[in-house]
Amino acid sequence: MSKPNNADKLRYFLRKVKVWPVSSRKELAEACGLTRDALRFTLKDFLKRGEMIQENSYYKYVGRKERELLIDRVWKAWRYTPTWTVNEIVRLTDADPLTIRSYIKKYRKADLIEVVGKRNTHHGRELLYRLKSNERRRPW
Repeated sequence: MSKPNNADKLRYFLRKVKVWPVSSRKELAEACGLTRDALRFTLKDFLKRGEMIQENSYYKYVGRKERELLIDRVWKAWRYTPTWTVNEIVRLTDADPLTIRSYIKKYRKADLIEVVGKRNTHHGRELLYRLKSNERRRPW
């Protein structure tokens, strides 16, 4: 297991205590095992990202926002686009074309995607795909 970084140390501590007085930064740094500078930068980052808020004279830890997985973005793009090419999904999801192709291969093998033709694009002639069913939730 890797050594915890400054953010992990602060996050671990704040999950337990939930709130901390703004006036006691020195004590917070000591409790987390951080230098004052490291704490200052980490707190600034947490506040900026919304992982922590400042209410009255207290810091309140609210937790990290869940990140949407790339495959979830791809699945949504597949669901909302009746037929699509690899490059169309790349533009919609900001994913790497090789990643999209690997997802397509995996889902075709599971018989969830089918090829329905070809489309002329500025990338040349590309295979046109579609989902076999409009399943709301990603199977895996």
